[in-house]
Amino acid sequence: MQAVRFYHTLNHRELHLQVPIEFANSQVEVIVLLRPMPQKTAIRRFRGALKTRRTRTEIDQFIENLRSEWERSI
Repeated sequence: MQAVRFYHTLNHRELHLQVPIEFANSQVEVIVLLRPMPQKTAIRRFRGALKTRRTRTEIDQFIENLRSEWERSI
């Protein structure tokens, strides 16, 4: 099965399609879906996560300590 996908912003209620020549004289299925508008990511949501008083070395040491907790003899 061949498929052609394209995105188009409609200004009016009409849509005109031009399909590949291979589709001529064939039965085709047309499905029109409404795409949701992309949401803008608000960087402010991450502001608390970005604020830290730790240095890079302190953060690395903290992560290393967490990882060492996973290591245990069974």
